Amino acid sequence: MQGVIRVLWASQKIRALPALQNSVASQCSNFSTKQTIKDIEDNYGLEASLSERAKARDKSLRLEHESLKTDVSASNYGTRSIDPDGIRRKRIIYRSKQRGWLEVDLLLGTWAVKHVPDLTVEELDQYETILNRETMDIFNYITGKEAPPPEIDNAIMVQLKKWTISSPLGVASPVDYEAAKENSNLT
Repeated sequence: MQGVIRVLWASQKIRALPALQNSVASQCSNFSTKQTIKDIEDNYGLEASLSERAKARDKSLRLEHESLKTDVSASNYGTRSIDPDGIRRKRIIYRSKQRGWLEVDLLLGTWAVKHVPDLTVEELDQYETILNRETMDIFNYITGKEAPPPEIDNAIMVQLKKWTISSPLGVASPVDYEAAKENSNLT
């Protein structure tokens, strides 16, 4: 927000309220004249020490958010045994089916139902890294519209691309979509 206000105020395309101008001016005066806007934006508009703390906290929050929890109370299962690997696989399959975009739900969901039960732990980690991306980005990567970044350009990404190219759902047929959803237990 500050970056937008600063750019608009600096270009004088609009006139900000005097109080807002004073606020922006006081924040901008904290930076040396040699410091560029890019430097300011790279550091979240903070001093270097605060910026490093913010980046570290951001990273820890993302890791915590993206990790799948496999600890389940034993009382939830009664006398059945708990298999953390099985829980992880089920959650990954669920995440593959429930992306929120029909095309990606169908492509990832059908692939996951067929392949996730047989993946190694390393392959599961690779697939989970892909699932942590934005749905639109995943779609662009697996359809070949964009090249995937190096951290997810792995064997699983190659399998997903081959799966997508093979038209596993037929060619734009509502009947084929419905059959694929039913066969893969997609809602």
